[in-house]
Amino acid sequence: MFRTQAITAYELRKGEVWKQQFESASAKAHALIEAVESTGIEPFEQPERFPRIDLEEVRLVCCLEIQSE
Repeated sequence: MFRTQAITAYELRKGEVWKQQFESASAKAHALIEAVESTGIEPFEQPERFPRIDLEEVRLVCCLEIQSE
């Protein structure tokens, strides 16, 4: 499932639960948690960062020539 589809499913399910009446705020919170978990969305995990680049390591970043026609 694509990430956008998962988010859409989550938003739809969350909206359905949010509009329902519950006997307490705690019951509503538990219903929202169940709705989120039922979509299968996993928490974001930060990827590893690239190591720091020292100035001595930079040789040529870009070379570009623009000419008029």
